[in-house]
Amino acid sequence: MKVTGETGADTVRPAWLSGGERIAFSDWHVRLFVALPLFGLAIAFAWPMAFGDTGLLGVNHRILGRVMQIEMVVVLSGGFLIMPALVAANCRSRIAKSVYAGIFLLFAFGFAVVTYREYEVLGVLGYVGLTLATFGGVILGRGTRDEVAVMCVVAGLRWLAAFVLFALTLVLLEPGTVAWWHTDTRILLSGVVYFTALGAVEMSGLYDLPRRLIR
Repeated sequence: MKVTGETGADTVRPAWLSGGERIAFSDWHVRLFVALPLFGLAIAFAWPMAFGDTGLLGVNHRILGRVMQIEMVVVLSGGFLIMPALVAANCRSRIAKSVYAGIFLLFAFGFAVVTYREYEVLGVLGYVGLTLATFGGVILGRGTRDEVAVMCVVAGLRWLAAFVLFALTLVLLEPGTVAWWHTDTRILLSGVVYFTALGAVEMSGLYDLPRRLIR
């Protein structure tokens, strides 16, 4: 939802806020807020490349390889989680809300089990954190309960961008077999390129296009 302040500048009201709140942010500030974790991850991957495998805050290439493995699960699962959660949070029908919430919980539980079996509790925490970092803009996206279709289009665009960027990174940089990413330092450059590109797309304003075109 757009709100015009005293200066006449458009601001953004997060979709999960109801009409009574007065919290508003500029488009640029929201994009920067969402992009910062992505750029932070890119720096974490670049650090061992520049300063050796001591890693930033003790995070070495083995841990970062695991991060990319979990991010692949995040990218593949994104569409299954975002859409039902978004509809459940915004639809008026209690029955529909319950159905979509159930679908979301089912997929969330399934993917949590997958990451737990492979990486235990830290893997699940990493999955949650990377999901928020990758698709956090959905939470702060503009919209009202009457704009669920537009919000779903934007959410789908976010998932598509993450999927395409991740796939292109793997194809172009060839970091090796997924199962061995945690032992291969080539994955570091892939992490730098992928998370930098994802942050740059976030800052570009691409995700505002569907709303502008549908108006």
